[in-house]
Amino acid sequence: MPDSIFLRELTSRLVAHLRERVRRGELTERGLARLTAYSQPHIHNVLKGARGVQIELADQIMTLLDIPALSLFSQEKLAGRAPPARLSGTFTELLVGALGAGRPYPRIGNPAERLRLGGPLLAGAVQPVAVQVSEHEDAMSPLICPGDVILLDRSPQQRMRPSPDYVYAINWENKGYLGRCLLLQKTLIVVADNPSARPQPPERIPLEGVRLLDIVRGKVIWLGREMDFLQSRPLNSI
Repeated sequence: MPDSIFLRELTSRLVAHLRERVRRGELTERGLARLTAYSQPHIHNVLKGARGVQIELADQIMTLLDIPALSLFSQEKLAGRAPPARLSGTFTELLVGALGAGRPYPRIGNPAERLRLGGPLLAGAVQPVAVQVSEHEDAMSPLICPGDVILLDRSPQQRMRPSPDYVYAINWENKGYLGRCLLLQKTLIVVADNPSARPQPPERIPLEGVRLLDIVRGKVIWLGREMDFLQSRPLNSI
């Protein structure tokens, strides 16, 4: 119930925020429709309150327009009232160390650091863990840039069937890399988007006598360049 109340409050404030920006001429209903690939009548009805806004649409708008969730609950908008407790956001573990560029593969610290996601709750995230990309890792640039924070799905199902349509975190000889992956018989093929990046991920990783799950450590499912970091604290303190 508290999650539902929070999401209703979030979407309500987002609609009010969008209405105000339309009123000021910063946005148009037609522009929002083009941006989100929804029809203009649909966007019109959402802004008028005649149609509810789904969390998927809210998430899309907040991402495309770079609207942090907490900004919708600023003290100004709340007329001095404190924001609801649920606005602490969604927390996930943050790996210690930077991923990529052949650096030692990051690990979970003890106590683990936590990361607060600035947007709505992520649907479909399985065994998620966040990690910061090394400042020297540009093998997947411009999709993933040095210093970005990414979210990894660590579920075995996603790691056992890598697809070149996605990007994966690779641990080879205890060194971390990012790349697209394809299984070819008993070999893992790893490809970078940026051929000029140095170092490149290993192109062919033999799987004879090696567990695939020890190499493919996570599938990139979210990029977040506006996340808020929290200081290190035990998991049970959140």
